[in-house]
Amino acid sequence: MLERESAFFVELRVFSTRSDESVAFFSALRLLFRAGGWHLGGYALLLVLRGITPAVTFVALGWIIADAPAVLASQAALWRTIGETALLCGVVLASMAADACVSYFEQQTIMRFSTELNIRLMRDLARLPGLAHWQDARERDLVHRAQEGAQDPAQFVRVASMLTIWGAMVLSSMVIVLPFGWWVPLLIIVTGIPAMVYSWRHAGVQNQVKLEDSPELRHADYSASLAYDREVAMEQRIYGFGSWLLGRQRDYWTRGMRRVLLGERRELVRGTLGLVLQLSIGASVLIWAFHLVSSGQIAPERFLSGVLGLTTLFESLLVLQQLPGSIRKASGFFTAFHHLSKLEPRLEIQGTLEPPIELRSAITFEHVTFTYPGGTTPTLRDLNLTIPAGQSLALVGENGAGKSTIIKLLCRFYDPDEGRILWDGQDIRLFELVLWRERIAAVFQDFLRYPGTLADNIAIGSSKHTAIEEAAELAGVTSLIEKYPQGWQTLLVPDIGGVALSGGQWQRLALARGLAGRLGRNAPLVLVDEPTAALDIRMEAELNRRWLTLTRGATTILVSHRLTTVRNAAQIAVLADGHIVEQGTHEELLMRDGLYAEWYQLQTQRVQDTE
Repeated sequence: MLERESAFFVELRVFSTRSDESVAFFSALRLLFRAGGWHLGGYALLLVLRGITPAVTFVALGWIIADAPAVLASQAALWRTIGETALLCGVVLASMAADACVSYFEQQTIMRFSTELNIRLMRDLARLPGLAHWQDARERDLVHRAQEGAQDPAQFVRVASMLTIWGAMVLSSMVIVLPFGWWVPLLIIVTGIPAMVYSWRHAGVQNQVKLEDSPELRHADYSASLAYDREVAMEQRIYGFGSWLLGRQRDYWTRGMRRVLLGERRELVRGTLGLVLQLSIGASVLIWAFHLVSSGQIAPERFLSGVLGLTTLFESLLVLQQLPGSIRKASGFFTAFHHLSKLEPRLEIQGTLEPPIELRSAITFEHVTFTYPGGTTPTLRDLNLTIPAGQSLALVGENGAGKSTIIKLLCRFYDPDEGRILWDGQDIRLFELVLWRERIAAVFQDFLRYPGTLADNIAIGSSKHTAIEEAAELAGVTSLIEKYPQGWQTLLVPDIGGVALSGGQWQRLALARGLAGRLGRNAPLVLVDEPTAALDIRMEAELNRRWLTLTRGATTILVSHRLTTVRNAAQIAVLADGHIVEQGTHEELLMRDGLYAEWYQLQTQRVQDTE
C-alpha cells in the first residue's frame, strides 16, 4: 500500500513540474470547446474584434491624415476621407457593441464550462465504487482541488480570452510596424520569448510549491471558514476564541505561502530586468523609425500608424509574455481532473453475478482481517461471524472495536485484506456491485442531511411514492409533515427561509429513508449503524424496537454502543480487539457473566443514577 501511494505521489510530482501540464491545458481547452458551443464561437469572435480594433483604428487614422491636406483640392480625396472616417467610426461602434455583448457571452461560456466540469467530476468520482480514496490524504486533496476548479473556472476562461485578445492585438500590430523593416516585429517578438519561457517555468514551480504546501493552505481556509460558520458562532462567542482562530489562520497561511511569496519576489526582479531590456529595444526601433521618415523612406502617415502600432505591440507583448505562466496556473486545477480520471478502483474484484433476491441460509464472515487504507493496525482480526437469514443481530462494543467496519465491508465500500464474506456460501465480491447494493437498505451514523424538502430526504431511499408514504408513517414522520403548511414540500434549509429540524427529527427522517429503501427495494438486508446515537436512551430504545418490528423478515444488523437499547435483537455479538468475543441472546450473555454482562450492568447503573 505504501509503495502504491509513493508511486502515485511521484507520478503527480512529475506531472506538475514538467511539460505534461500543457496536456492538461489543451484537455481543458477541448472540454471548453465542447461545453461552450456557439456561445464560445460568438465569444471568440468578439474577442478577436476587440483585439484587432487598435490596429484598424491606427491604419484608418493614418489614411485620414494622409488625405486631409488634399480634401479641399480634390473631390476624390474628399470621398476617400469620408470613407476612411466612416471606417473609423464603424470600427469604434463595432468595438463598443462588442464590449456590450462580451459580458453575456463570457458568463454563458463560464456557466456551461463549470457545468461540464462538475459533470465530469461527479462521473469520475462515481466511477470509484469504494471509499478507499477518501482515506488517502493525497487523493482526497486531488478531489478538493478538482472541486475548487469546477466551482470557479472563470480564471481559466479569462486567461483563454486574454490569449485570444492579446494574440490578435500582437499579430495585427506586427503588420502595422512592417514598414519599419520586416525584421522589426520579429526582433520584438524574439526578445519576449525568454520571458514567456521563464513565466511558464516559474508558474510550474509555484504550482508544485502550492501542491506540497496544500495541507497548510487548507488548514488556513478551514480556520477562516469557521469565523463565519453559523454552527460555530455560539461557541465562538461564549469561549471567545475568535482571536485564537484568527492567529491559527494567519500562521497556517504564512507557512503555506512563504515559498510562494519568495518566488513572486524573484519574478518581480526578473520582470523588471526584462522590461528594461524591451524598453531599450523599443527606443532603438523608434530612433530607426525617425530616421526612416526624416530621410523620406516612409510616408508620414505610415510613420504615425507604425509608431502607434509599435506602442500597442510592446504593450500587448508585455501582457502576452506573462500568459504562459497564467495558463499554467489557471490550468493547474485540471491536473487534478487528469489524475482523478487515471485513478483505479481499489475494489480489485468486480463481480458479474446477479445477487439472489433473498437470503436463504446465512451471511458468514470467514477469518476476515481488515486494515483501513493508510493505517498500520488492523481494525478486524481473523473475525468469524454467522448471521442467520431473517434474524436480527446487534453489534455492540467500545468505540473503535470494528462495529461500523463490518457494516462498510457488507456494503463493499472496502474489501477484506484477508478472508471472505459469504451470502449463502457465495463470496459477495462475485456479485455485480450495483445490484448487490440494491439488496441493501442502510441508515448510517453520519447520515445525509440533504438541503431539500422533506419529501426529497425520504425519496433518497426509494423513488416509489407508496414506499415513501408508508415509510414516513412507520417512522413517525407524518406528524412532522402535518406540522408545516408546505407539508411534504417543506424546505429544510433555514438559511434560505426553510425550517430547522432538531437532531431527533433529522434522525426520524433518516430512519424513514432507510425504511423507504427496505420497502421500495424489498431489500433482504437492513443495516442500521447507530443513527440514533444523539438521542436519549429511551428514545433510542423505542426507535430500535420499532426498527426490529418493521424490518421483521429481513436480515437486520443493528449497531449500538448502548446495550440496553438492543436487548430485543435475536442475537447480540460483542466485539473487542477486532474480533467477536461473545455471541448469543441478551439472556444468554447475561448468564455467561462475561464482558457483555459487565458492560450491561455498568450502563444500567448509570441510567439509574441519572434518574
